[in-house]
Amino acid sequence: MRTLSRLLAPALTVLMAAAPPTFAANHREAPITATDHKADITDVFAFRSYDGGGTPRVTLILCVDPLQEPANGPNWWPFDPDILYEIRIDNNQDAVEDIVFQFRFTNEQRLPNLFQVYAGAGSGIAAPANSPAPVAPGTLIVPPKITSFSSPGLGLRQSYSVTMIKGGISTPITGSGPFFAVPSNNGPRTMDY
Repeated sequence: MRTLSRLLAPALTVLMAAAPPTFAANHREAPITATDHKADITDVFAFRSYDGGGTPRVTLILCVDPLQEPANGPNWWPFDPDILYEIRIDNNQDAVEDIVFQFRFTNEQRLPNLFQVYAGAGSGIAAPANSPAPVAPGTLIVPPKITSFSSPGLGLRQSYSVTMIKGGISTPITGSGPFFAVPSNNGPRTMDY
Protein backbone atom coordinates (compact mmCIF):
# COMPACT_ATOMS: atom_id res chain seq x y z
CA MET A 1 0.00 0.00 0.00
CA ARG A 2 2.86 2.37 0.83
CA THR A 3 4.42 1.67 -2.57
CA LEU A 4 1.13 2.48 -4.31
CA SER A 5 0.86 5.77 -2.37
CA ARG A 6 4.42 6.68 -3.32
CA LEU A 7 3.67 6.01 -6.98
CA LEU A 8 0.30 7.80 -7.07
CA ALA A 9 1.38 10.97 -5.24
CA PRO A 10 3.74 12.22 -8.01
CA ALA A 11 1.25 11.21 -10.71
CA LEU A 12 -1.57 13.15 -9.04
CA THR A 13 0.68 16.17 -8.58
CA VAL A 14 1.51 16.16 -12.31
CA LEU A 15 -2.16 15.78 -13.26
CA MET A 16 -3.22 18.65 -11.01
CA ALA A 17 -0.47 20.89 -12.40
CA ALA A 18 -1.49 20.06 -15.97
CA ALA A 19 -5.21 20.73 -15.41
CA PRO A 20 -6.67 23.30 -17.81
CA PRO A 21 -7.15 26.80 -16.37
CA THR A 22 -10.56 27.55 -14.94
CA PHE A 23 -12.24 30.90 -14.67
CA ALA A 24 -14.58 32.37 -12.08
CA ALA A 25 -17.76 34.18 -13.01
CA ASN A 26 -17.08 37.54 -14.57
CA HIS A 27 -19.60 40.07 -13.32
CA ARG A 28 -18.74 42.67 -15.90
CA GLU A 29 -21.03 42.92 -18.89
CA ALA A 30 -21.40 44.57 -22.24
CA PRO A 31 -20.50 48.28 -22.31
CA ILE A 32 -24.08 49.60 -22.10
CA THR A 33 -25.06 47.22 -19.31
CA ALA A 34 -21.94 48.20 -17.37
CA THR A 35 -23.27 51.75 -17.17
CA ASP A 36 -26.53 50.61 -15.56
CA HIS A 37 -25.48 48.69 -12.44
CA LYS A 38 -29.01 48.22 -11.12
CA ALA A 39 -30.06 46.44 -14.31
CA ASP A 40 -26.96 44.26 -14.47
CA ILE A 41 -27.94 40.74 -13.45
CA THR A 42 -24.85 39.08 -12.04
CA ASP A 43 -26.09 35.67 -10.90
CA VAL A 44 -29.21 33.55 -10.87
CA PHE A 45 -29.31 30.63 -8.46
CA ALA A 46 -31.85 27.81 -8.48
CA PHE A 47 -31.91 24.98 -6.00
CA ARG A 48 -34.34 22.63 -4.36
CA SER A 49 -35.76 24.05 -1.15
CA TYR A 50 -35.34 22.05 2.00
CA ASP A 51 -38.12 23.61 4.01
CA GLY A 52 -39.51 20.29 5.23
CA GLY A 53 -42.80 20.63 3.37
CA GLY A 54 -44.32 17.69 1.57
CA THR A 55 -44.39 19.51 -1.77
CA PRO A 56 -41.10 19.83 -3.67
CA ARG A 57 -40.15 23.48 -4.10
CA VAL A 58 -37.47 25.42 -5.89
CA THR A 59 -35.74 28.53 -4.53
CA LEU A 60 -34.72 31.13 -7.11
CA ILE A 61 -32.30 33.93 -6.26
CA LEU A 62 -31.57 36.87 -8.56
CA CYS A 63 -28.49 39.01 -7.90
CA VAL A 64 -27.87 42.39 -9.50
CA ASP A 65 -25.29 45.15 -9.34
CA PRO A 66 -21.84 43.61 -9.68
CA LEU A 67 -19.05 44.34 -7.27
CA GLN A 68 -21.34 45.52 -4.47
CA GLU A 69 -20.12 44.46 -1.06
CA PRO A 70 -20.76 45.41 2.57
CA ALA A 71 -18.06 48.09 2.38
CA ASN A 72 -20.23 50.06 -0.09
CA GLY A 73 -22.08 51.70 2.84
CA PRO A 74 -23.46 53.84 4.24
CA ASN A 75 -25.81 53.90 1.23
CA TRP A 76 -26.11 50.48 -0.38
CA TRP A 77 -27.60 50.11 -3.82
CA PRO A 78 -31.23 48.94 -3.73
CA PHE A 79 -33.18 47.33 -6.54
CA ASP A 80 -34.33 49.99 -9.00
CA PRO A 81 -38.08 50.75 -8.93
CA ASP A 82 -37.91 51.77 -12.61
CA ILE A 83 -36.68 48.36 -13.78
CA LEU A 84 -38.78 45.26 -14.43
CA TYR A 85 -36.65 42.33 -13.26
CA GLU A 86 -37.50 38.92 -14.73
CA ILE A 87 -36.51 35.31 -14.26
CA ARG A 88 -37.46 33.21 -17.28
CA ILE A 89 -37.70 29.46 -16.91
CA ASP A 90 -37.60 26.90 -19.71
CA ASN A 91 -38.88 23.56 -18.42
CA ASN A 92 -38.74 21.55 -21.66
CA GLN A 93 -35.43 22.67 -23.22
CA ASP A 94 -36.97 24.29 -26.31
CA ALA A 95 -35.27 27.68 -25.67
CA VAL A 96 -38.65 29.32 -25.03
CA GLU A 97 -39.66 30.36 -21.54
CA ASP A 98 -42.52 28.35 -20.02
CA ILE A 99 -42.79 30.41 -16.84
CA VAL A 100 -41.73 34.01 -16.24
CA PHE A 101 -41.50 35.62 -12.82
CA GLN A 102 -41.60 39.42 -12.89
CA PHE A 103 -40.47 41.58 -9.94
CA ARG A 104 -41.21 45.27 -9.42
CA PHE A 105 -39.83 47.21 -6.46
CA THR A 106 -41.12 50.19 -4.51
CA ASN A 107 -38.94 52.37 -2.27
CA GLU A 108 -40.11 53.78 1.03
CA GLN A 109 -37.76 56.33 2.61
CA ARG A 110 -38.51 56.11 6.33
CA LEU A 111 -35.68 58.33 7.65
CA PRO A 112 -35.67 61.26 5.19
CA ASN A 113 -33.44 63.46 7.38
CA LEU A 114 -30.70 60.86 7.76
CA PHE A 115 -27.83 60.68 5.26
CA GLN A 116 -27.64 56.87 5.40
CA VAL A 117 -30.25 54.20 4.83
CA TYR A 118 -29.76 52.16 8.03
CA ALA A 119 -29.34 53.33 11.60
CA GLY A 120 -29.49 51.44 14.85
CA ALA A 121 -27.49 50.50 17.90
CA GLY A 122 -28.29 48.19 20.80
CA SER A 123 -31.53 49.29 22.45
CA GLY A 124 -31.15 52.82 21.05
CA ILE A 125 -29.03 55.81 22.02
CA ALA A 126 -30.56 58.79 23.80
CA ALA A 127 -29.34 62.39 23.97
CA PRO A 128 -27.04 62.97 26.96
CA ALA A 129 -28.02 65.01 30.02
CA ASN A 130 -26.15 68.06 28.67
CA SER A 131 -27.84 67.95 25.24
CA PRO A 132 -28.26 71.46 23.77
CA ALA A 133 -31.62 72.74 22.53
CA PRO A 134 -33.65 71.87 20.57
CA VAL A 135 -32.92 68.22 21.46
CA ALA A 136 -34.06 67.56 25.02
CA PRO A 137 -31.96 65.25 27.23
CA GLY A 138 -33.12 61.65 26.98
CA THR A 139 -34.54 62.10 23.46
CA LEU A 140 -33.92 59.03 21.31
CA ILE A 141 -31.25 60.01 18.77
CA VAL A 142 -30.25 56.64 17.33
CA PRO A 143 -33.00 54.03 16.96
CA PRO A 144 -32.58 50.51 18.36
CA LYS A 145 -30.80 47.81 16.39
CA ILE A 146 -32.74 46.72 13.29
CA THR A 147 -34.43 43.39 13.99
CA SER A 148 -37.39 43.37 11.57
CA PHE A 149 -38.81 45.05 8.48
CA SER A 150 -40.76 47.41 10.77
CA SER A 151 -37.76 48.55 12.85
CA PRO A 152 -37.52 52.36 12.95
CA GLY A 153 -33.83 52.24 11.96
CA LEU A 154 -34.62 50.63 8.61
CA GLY A 155 -34.50 53.91 6.68
CA LEU A 156 -34.92 52.52 3.18
CA ARG A 157 -37.47 49.75 3.02
CA GLN A 158 -38.16 48.11 -0.31
CA SER A 159 -41.29 46.15 -0.99
CA TYR A 160 -41.89 44.25 -4.17
CA SER A 161 -44.59 42.57 -6.19
CA VAL A 162 -44.27 39.28 -8.04
CA THR A 163 -46.22 38.28 -11.13
CA MET A 164 -46.06 34.80 -12.65
CA ILE A 165 -46.76 34.41 -16.36
CA LYS A 166 -47.56 30.87 -17.41
CA GLY A 167 -49.32 29.89 -20.61
CA GLY A 168 -49.87 33.55 -21.44
CA ILE A 169 -51.81 34.14 -18.20
CA SER A 170 -50.49 36.68 -15.69
CA THR A 171 -51.08 35.80 -12.05
CA PRO A 172 -50.04 38.09 -9.20
CA ILE A 173 -48.34 36.17 -6.39
CA THR A 174 -49.62 37.40 -3.04
CA GLY A 175 -48.89 36.54 0.55
CA SER A 176 -50.23 37.40 3.96
CA GLY A 177 -48.59 40.83 3.79
CA PRO A 178 -46.17 42.82 1.67
CA PHE A 179 -43.01 41.23 0.36
CA PHE A 180 -39.89 43.07 1.54
CA ALA A 181 -36.43 42.96 -0.02
CA VAL A 182 -33.85 41.84 2.52
CA PRO A 183 -31.54 44.81 3.17
CA SER A 184 -27.76 44.69 2.89
CA ASN A 185 -26.23 43.26 6.05
CA ASN A 186 -24.19 46.15 7.40
CA GLY A 187 -23.03 44.49 10.60
CA PRO A 188 -24.17 43.21 13.98
CA ARG A 189 -24.01 46.57 15.77
CA THR A 190 -26.70 48.04 13.52
CA MET A 191 -28.66 45.03 12.38
CA ASP A 192 -29.58 41.66 13.87
CA TYR A 193 -29.61 39.76 10.61
